[in-house]
Amino acid sequence: MNQLIYILLAFILIGCSIRKNSAENSTEQNRLENNELSHSESQQFRRLFHDANSYLITEDYERAFTKFNEAITIHPECAACYYQLSGLYDFQGRTSLAISSAKKASQLSPKNRWYLLQLAYLNQRSGIHEEAVKSFKQLVKLSPQSAEYYFPLAESQLYLGRKKEALQSFEQAETIIGKTPELTLQKHRLYLELGQSDKAIQELENLIEKNPNDVAVWGILAELYEEIGQIDKALETYEKILEIDPQNGLVHLSLYDYFRYHGNSKRAKEELRIAISSEDVPIDSKLQVMLRLFNESEGNFEKRKEAYDYLDIMSAVDSLDAKAHTVYGDFLYRDGRAKDALKKYRKAIQIDPDHFTIWNQIMLIEFEMQAFEDMLVDSKKALEIYPTQPEFYFFNGLANIQLKKYEEAINSFSQGKELVIDNDKLLSEFHQNLGQANHELDRNEDSDNHFELALTYDPTNVMVMNNYSYYLSLRKAKLDRAAELSKRTNELMPGTSAYMDTYGWVLFQQENFQEAELWLKKAMVADGYKDGTILEHYGDVLFKLQKIEEAVEYWEKAKNSGISSEQIDKKITDRQYYE
Repeated sequence: MNQLIYILLAFILIGCSIRKNSAENSTEQNRLENNELSHSESQQFRRLFHDANSYLITEDYERAFTKFNEAITIHPECAACYYQLSGLYDFQGRTSLAISSAKKASQLSPKNRWYLLQLAYLNQRSGIHEEAVKSFKQLVKLSPQSAEYYFPLAESQLYLGRKKEALQSFEQAETIIGKTPELTLQKHRLYLELGQSDKAIQELENLIEKNPNDVAVWGILAELYEEIGQIDKALETYEKILEIDPQNGLVHLSLYDYFRYHGNSKRAKEELRIAISSEDVPIDSKLQVMLRLFNESEGNFEKRKEAYDYLDIMSAVDSLDAKAHTVYGDFLYRDGRAKDALKKYRKAIQIDPDHFTIWNQIMLIEFEMQAFEDMLVDSKKALEIYPTQPEFYFFNGLANIQLKKYEEAINSFSQGKELVIDNDKLLSEFHQNLGQANHELDRNEDSDNHFELALTYDPTNVMVMNNYSYYLSLRKAKLDRAAELSKRTNELMPGTSAYMDTYGWVLFQQENFQEAELWLKKAMVADGYKDGTILEHYGDVLFKLQKIEEAVEYWEKAKNSGISSEQIDKKITDRQYYE
């Protein structure tokens, strides 16, 4: 109940306790007399109490609070004052004071049901269920025919794990209001938890007797029979439901589970096809089945064929639900059909654009397919929906870099990195790409700064180490730093031809030709003599070691590989190294 309603209800029911014809007024009058207040004190109390209630009506709760406290200083036995203060404390969020005030009111007037009810609910809401049970039991004792007290009593008893007592409370309520579906189901669940399945079944049968066409109750009964191992009765009950409602998709879904569990795969498939085709089966229930089939169809051609059959049905029946197309896309992507998966994901986004994970998946696929124009368009669309998500700035920046729109890339990465929270790996990626974009624009100082920041956020980012050290070597700048980073890269990822080539080239720029030859040869062997850049680098170092014939031989191999520098022909013709 709303806290303000407590307060106003209190005023309506007992707040007028100063009226001469009210029972509470008589009680309050007796208390006034017993406290032997002087006439002036009694008059002052009545005025304060009246003012306090007037302020409640006008919703001036601060003044009402003050007046009730002032009234208590004159008349400490005013139960109504404590009750009203309890409601005001509760409104202020001062729960412990609300409880203590309600308790005081109940102690002063133990037969007042409203005081007890306030105390009971405050304790229950605060999780003090032991005390709540005590108060609700007092209420039941005061008014044993008031069914409304048994329900919250049972609730607190359940919180305390007293299932038998809660069951008794429900049964007492039932003797007053009669059997209701809600009460019967509550008792059914409790009997199950107490291990009394026969009584749980009886409760359901009682409901069915009253409403024999209630398929929901029949369904609960069927599941219960399955749970306790009475599989024949379970099947009989499911078939009874289909007599009542032959097109009930949920029953067919239950029968699918039943036959699958009991080894009748043919019948299970038939039931599942009907369930998947049904519009009354929630999409989430269908998705649970498809998730299981996703795992079962991994490497199983027959299961995969079966799954796609169901996916076709579901995407037609639930064509307006994004989830149906999303799960179809998940199957296609897993099976290496990225292009088809992308179509399904796009369909899902058309239906419901507000799906972060689907947008993310779309752009991952576009990146894999190198569809950078599409990736640029889609990242802009995603940013319109998610302007504070750094991931989409990142995708937008990647697309711009690949399309050689470096200024736009820098703008996206610069905005996106400011939105990253508690993710140093992602920050490292942002700075890495800012370093790359600035490198392409020959902004060497900015490029170096971003590469250094990328390593600050992720000191083990080998791609940053490799690219940064290679760019430094090409510029013949900070070669000691380049050597340090490249050496570390090879320690972290030993045997990688590209990383060994970079280290060899840094050593070459440091004029450490003997060591450079060793590393470039390792890189060349690891690559299988296929990479023209490595072959050309190896020829360059051979030239520096005065091995001219061998150098020309490797330059020619580099040229024949199709990957070489613009100087390759001149090197071969002149038998001379050119930078």
